[in-house]
Amino acid sequence: MRAGRCRRSCLYWDELPEPLVSPVSGASVTSVRVDRYDDPDNPHPDRGAYVISVSDAGEEVADTWHEDLEDALAQAESEFGLCRADWTEADSTR
Repeated sequence: MRAGRCRRSCLYWDELPEPLVSPVSGASVTSVRVDRYDDPDNPHPDRGAYVISVSDAGEEVADTWHEDLEDALAQAESEFGLCRADWTEADSTR
């Protein structure tokens, strides 16, 4: 992806019932987002999504890339216990 040409869209987000400690940074994770980066040069714009862990200070502390939205949501359920019904759809960039 080329810097400046991509736009990140938040697809879904949720607050965790209880904060978790990130094994990567040691930060307290209080919410999780599923984002997609829109790249005008990408021939498959519907592919790829990120699960992003967010600290209580609002900082991104970790992310994982997934081939599609369903894989990202499955990872969030496995890692954080968030069911599909728990997610809030976002209609704006966060």
